Amino acid sequence: MPLVLEVKRDGERVKFSWNFAILSCIYTAAMQEARPETVVNDEFTYGTLPEYKYVDWSMMPIYYMSGCPLLDDHYQVLKEDHKFKVQYDGEDEPELIEFKKGDQIRSWREYK
Repeated sequence: MPLVLEVKRDGERVKFSWNFAILSCIYTAAMQEARPETVVNDEFTYGTLPEYKYVDWSMMPIYYMSGCPLLDDHYQVLKEDHKFKVQYDGEDEPELIEFKKGDQIRSWREYK
């Protein structure tokens, strides 16, 4: 059962090249707003992550986690702008991933 993520801005779906980095950016933004005090390693919390940094969610048990509206209700409206830089293998420049205040993010399991 794959996880499906959707970001809508002004009623239109935002197009991303979906991968684990994008998933990580989405959930990092969600947690930065809902639980900024949550420790992500010995040095930072979600609220104190350095600019453009995100937390790797690729191996987290998302289906069993809670702590923010996106995890609990599978829906969250962002209250702030968020920017992350994703560096892909073989690419010289990182890609800037941006989420805007008011973006609606949803997640669900795809049953086939």
